[in-house]
Amino acid sequence: MPDSIRYALDKFESKLSEQVQKDVEARYASRLTEAKAKDALLPKGVNGRAQSPHQTSIEAEMIVEEHKLLANPSYKHKLAAEETRLVREYQRQQRAVNNPLVQVQK
Repeated sequence: MPDSIRYALDKFESKLSEQVQKDVEARYASRLTEAKAKDALLPKGVNGRAQSPHQTSIEAEMIVEEHKLLANPSYKHKLAAEETRLVREYQRQQRAVNNPLVQVQK
C-alpha cells in the first residue's frame, strides 16, 4: 500500500476517533458537570489538591464507552470502506497514467 494511502487512512481514522470522542463527551457532559459540582463540595486532600472521586468515576465510564464504540464493527466497517475507496482511487489514477490511449488524448 502506498504511503499516500496509508497517510490518508490514518488521517481518516484520526478524524473518526475524534468524532467518537466528541460524541461521548457530549453524551456525558451534564453528568460530568454534576460530578464536578459534587467534587467542589468535598474538602481538600492532605496535599492541598481537590479530591475528585465523582469526576474520576464519570471519566472512567467515558473511556470505557469510547473504547466500546471504537471496537464496534460499524467503526471498523467505515475504516475498511474508506481503505477500499482510497485503493480503488489510487488504482484508477495509476491506470490513467499508464494507459497510452489516455496519454495520446492529452
